[in-house]
Amino acid sequence: FFINHSIFYNTAMNSPLTQSVAGQMKGFILLVCSFGFDYKFDPLNFVGVLSSFAGSMVYAHGRVTEVRRKEVDPSDDGSDRTGSKGQSE
Repeated sequence: FFINHSIFYNTAMNSPLTQSVAGQMKGFILLVCSFGFDYKFDPLNFVGVLSSFAGSMVYAHGRVTEVRRKEVDPSDDGSDRTGSKGQSE
């Protein structure tokens, strides 16, 4: 019950980006802590973990950049409004 309540509260109080970054940091911390215990190094596993973490960081960076851009220009919805109308050839 308390875990479900905590997850619901955390989701209601934070943005999806915060949830994503916090989840990736939790996974990274667990990975680092597991090196001290019964961890058997496998290059393929290590590459998979690193690529997953890198992809999540690229996503988070993109989302942060998008949010900051919207803070600067709230009317920008991310679409390209220039089109070909009105442009001379």
